[in-house]
Amino acid sequence: MTDLSQFPVLADPACRRDTKYGLAICGFCTTARSVAAGMRFIVKDRVLPVDEAIAYNLARCPGQPQVEERVVVDEIRRDGQRILKAGTNVFVQLKRKPGTRRSDGYVVECYEDGTVRVHLLEIATTRVVAADEFVVARRGATEERV
Repeated sequence: MTDLSQFPVLADPACRRDTKYGLAICGFCTTARSVAAGMRFIVKDRVLPVDEAIAYNLARCPGQPQVEERVVVDEIRRDGQRILKAGTNVFVQLKRKPGTRRSDGYVVECYEDGTVRVHLLEIATTRVVAADEFVVARRGATEERV
């Protein structure tokens, strides 16, 4: 057994949510708790030590804050197309296959590497996508919605 004081997040994980069946946590936190209780954890034919296995699973938990190092720019000028900037209404095609539906959304942020953070209205979440590949059409601009 390991000392759980090193990982206080196991007692109250960030992904804990209330469902109609009671409290639930993600699978990564469940696996981390099992490793703390004595289960072995193997990655690529290597048995990880308990501390490394718990840290590995906690790092993959969706409730943990993600650190992103991106340079934000005011606008993206696309070759032969209109300018994208925050507040622009767009159509986004998440899978580049014929017949895939377009999702309505708007641009939240533009990044220096040619990607944009788009808020998708259908699934009510944001995604970072490549501007030239996945942003299919532009529908005008509105006030900046951030």
